[in-house]
Amino acid sequence: MKILISGGTGFLGSNLIEELLRQNHDVVLITRQSAEQIGPSPCRIVNWPPNEIEREAILDCEAAINLAGESIAGPRWTPERKNKIRSSRIQFTRALIEILARSNKLKTFLSSSAIGFYGNRKSEVLTEESPHGEGFLAEICRDWEAEAERLSRFGARIVFLRTGIVLDRLNGVLGELEPLYRVGAGGASGSGEQFMSWIHIKDWVRAVIHTLNTPSLTGPVNLVAPEPVMNRSFSAVFGELFRLPVQIPAPTFALKLALGEQAALVLDSQNVRPTKLLESRFGFKFNILQDALVDLYDYEEQGHKVADLYRQSQWVSAPLDKVFSFFSNEKNLERLTPKTLEFNVLQKSTAEIQKGTLIDYKLKIHGVPVKWRTLIAEWQPPHRFIDTQIWGPYQLWHHTHTFESLAGGTLMKDKVHYSLPLGALGRAAGLWYVKKDVAHIFDFRRKTIRELGHEIF
Repeated sequence: MKILISGGTGFLGSNLIEELLRQNHDVVLITRQSAEQIGPSPCRIVNWPPNEIEREAILDCEAAINLAGESIAGPRWTPERKNKIRSSRIQFTRALIEILARSNKLKTFLSSSAIGFYGNRKSEVLTEESPHGEGFLAEICRDWEAEAERLSRFGARIVFLRTGIVLDRLNGVLGELEPLYRVGAGGASGSGEQFMSWIHIKDWVRAVIHTLNTPSLTGPVNLVAPEPVMNRSFSAVFGELFRLPVQIPAPTFALKLALGEQAALVLDSQNVRPTKLLESRFGFKFNILQDALVDLYDYEEQGHKVADLYRQSQWVSAPLDKVFSFFSNEKNLERLTPKTLEFNVLQKSTAEIQKGTLIDYKLKIHGVPVKWRTLIAEWQPPHRFIDTQIWGPYQLWHHTHTFESLAGGTLMKDKVHYSLPLGALGRAAGLWYVKKDVAHIFDFRRKTIRELGHEIF
């Protein structure tokens, strides 16, 4: 199927696109980003607003998924910011529909919405049949859905994706809350009795694709797990994960003083159920909050501890065997490391890399000479290998590399769990700098692969 996606460069859209490509769909991506910002892509890129040729690519799609919209998190909701949040949804959807209305191929239109549609409803059980509530977010969702509904007059199936709190380690709510929980400041918000209706990012992707492929699903569909939790319970489960079960609460007056109207994001209660998904026999992989967090934090893999995490993905238009072969040569790491680190491979313990190989490096971190020994803990060519630090500058460095054939090229993923020496003291003193350093190293690698991919693969 050829599928149009707008708002596909965010964390929701990028995860969704990856799975759609894995299922051999063709994806047309609408974006305001430049080709340089996006880099090589397995998607057909359409810049917004589209020219006539790009409009034809839009009209050639059988389905469209609209995820575009300014984030509601971040700066306070000033009148200017509220207008931007609203217009990024309503006006963009209106303009997109004006194009899609000319299509004779479009069968399905999935339009993003949110459980904010229901407003603050305390403990009331909310299903897709429940009326909209009151407040800024409820009004936006109501008007956003009304705008998308206009396309039904042209014969398309319309679905409103009423998304709850999407859980992902580095994005959304968890990305904002993790630093607070690490210092014991992630206690209940307000009374703690407000319901939080959440969904694991993997289940969100699966639910969207299920909705896409299920013609009987129309109108609003709640994308939430079957078991919502109260805010105080969320705090307790998250605190136990970090072995800091006692967390300082945030009283209602303090949140309203700090956030203004935006405090509704943490104080409003929505006890939402995924009635339509369950009736259509969608099976959740993560029904229980604790199971979702254990998965997202790689808790069992990391020995029931929580290290810091860096993660990135990059697609290259080269075959899997060539990409893995390049990374099988440890000397190539020198090409992918910033020159300022003076990174050099000294030796390895086996002629060819394999499980158990030891590799010694030397480098400079902010001018300080450092030696580093790595163990190849896992070696599964051409799909995966893991290197872990034996000794070096970190208390923990556990780097998982994965490679996957995707859309005529290779999807490479890096996932690094790391922690600093001296425990909480070392983390408090140096984590901000280390995070910048780690991001800089991988950004350099990403840029180098993008620029020299045709030479090195």
